[in-house]
Amino acid sequence: MTATGALVLAAGEGRRFGGPKQLALVGGVPVLEHVLRAVRGVPALGPRVLVLGARADVVREGVDTAGFAVVVARDWAEGQSASLRAGVAALGDVDAALVLLGDQPFITPPVVAGVLDLADGAD
Repeated sequence: MTATGALVLAAGEGRRFGGPKQLALVGGVPVLEHVLRAVRGVPALGPRVLVLGARADVVREGVDTAGFAVVVARDWAEGQSASLRAGVAALGDVDAALVLLGDQPFITPPVVAGVLDLADGAD
């Protein structure tokens, strides 16, 4: 069995959005929280890493990060690749990584599990 890690990228500033998009409420729940719940709902994923950047302390306080190693990409302003580098480094020894964005509030555990199933079938 291969180890597949989960990497949630949520380091952006939300400049065009007007503030931390990660904490915008969808159905009364922060956008980022929806993504974290979807990942938690797939036990096959592990380790799990959440990458924060801009306003990291505020975002971290606004969501439940249980089950995730939280990494702060200090160079988040360089773009998404900076977050990806920080997250991959924190994942450690995995065979694969599922990368999700922190602003996907409608992602669900069945969708995440389906992606894993498709990836397993591609071997």
